[in-house]
Amino acid sequence: MSTSSSSGALVLGLDPSLSMTGWSIMLIDNKGFSVVDVGTIQTSLDKSISVTENYVVRGRFIAASLKSIIDRFSISILCAEVPVGSKSVKAIRALSLVQGIVLTLPLIIPNGHFYFVTPTTVKKTLTGNSYAEKSEVAAAVKKKTKFSCDDYPIEAYSKLTKEGIYDSLAVTLACLNEINSSRSQKLKAKSKRA
Repeated sequence: MSTSSSSGALVLGLDPSLSMTGWSIMLIDNKGFSVVDVGTIQTSLDKSISVTENYVVRGRFIAASLKSIIDRFSISILCAEVPVGSKSVKAIRALSLVQGIVLTLPLIIPNGHFYFVTPTTVKKTLTGNSYAEKSEVAAAVKKKTKFSCDDYPIEAYSKLTKEGIYDSLAVTLACLNEINSSRSQKLKAKSKRA
């Protein structure tokens, strides 16, 4: 797998979570886009230490892993899902930590571009349905990218791991759609003024 690109931009897509952050790298160039690499960053609860220490240890591991990916691939664009709302205080605490990590990534990507989308935007963009199931999002990702975890040359992924990977690819596709929509609107506004 290539770890840099002489033509085009490498985009890091993130589906952040404390227990499993899905990530994907896509190459965007004048030919379109292609999947370069995918994976997950997984952490688990250590019952021998306090909850606060768990968050710190797991957060540091996620941050270090993301920095390693960014450095290895010379990432210039970051697309991340930013969840809104949750059902429990525990989940809100975990999401807040991961969101904090994601929001600090601009500090380690010099001259990078950053885009954030909500889960609803991702679902609506890929499937046309804001309430789409994960399987529908995965099917849309497979269709648009021609990528399947089943064909990927790594040991078999669990269902949850596949969901994290497909979600990270979906986040990238939704961000790219937002970028293109924004550019189209700016061009239309310019042409109306001319």
